[in-house]
Amino acid sequence: MSDSETVLEQAIRSASVTRSVVVDPDAITRLPHVLHSLGYTGACQLVADPDTMAAAGTRVLAVLRAANIATEEPIVLDEMPRLKPRAETAGAVGARLKAAGALPIAVGAGVINDVAKYAAHVAGLPYVSVPTAASMDGYAASGAAMLDGGFKRTLACAPPIAIVADLDVIAKAPARMAAWGYGDLAGKVIAGADWILADAVGEEPLDPTAFALVQD
Repeated sequence: MSDSETVLEQAIRSASVTRSVVVDPDAITRLPHVLHSLGYTGACQLVADPDTMAAAGTRVLAVLRAANIATEEPIVLDEMPRLKPRAETAGAVGARLKAAGALPIAVGAGVINDVAKYAAHVAGLPYVSVPTAASMDGYAASGAAMLDGGFKRTLACAPPIAIVADLDVIAKAPARMAAWGYGDLAGKVIAGADWILADAVGEEPLDPTAFALVQD
């Protein structure tokens, strides 16, 4: 077992919401097993945009259907010139998810995950994340960065119950998206100092394991 697998397993054991993380080539084929391991046997509903639907969504649907897992009509967000993480969009998606009562599966990167995450919160449902690019570091994070009332806010909501990251899909994403991900990682150096200060004033207790994992 590699060191990274050991750290990941330790993190999952201590997590309160996320119970499964798969990061492998062809990981999408393991999605039905992940759902069954979580005890979920109901229908699923994808949340994607046209690009992520083509990159992974169609494959996700095929894998689910081959495993006899019911699927609702995917929610494909096609906002021009590009999708933005608007709270009202997430609210509308949440209403559709609640009406269907299916497990939301976010197929996409930062914006899709934030919209689906908050939409699942609005609907009172857990959700699963299928990342399509290494463009950001928030796939396992709680909270969603949303445009709300003209301002960018982090709105409280739960992280995914599972993450299935298919490296074959992620490797095919535009190179600039991986560069954005490095930008997110660079910000962790400054975030470490912020965390030390927040701990010192009693706002956010420092977690030694998480701090060492990122800063070392």
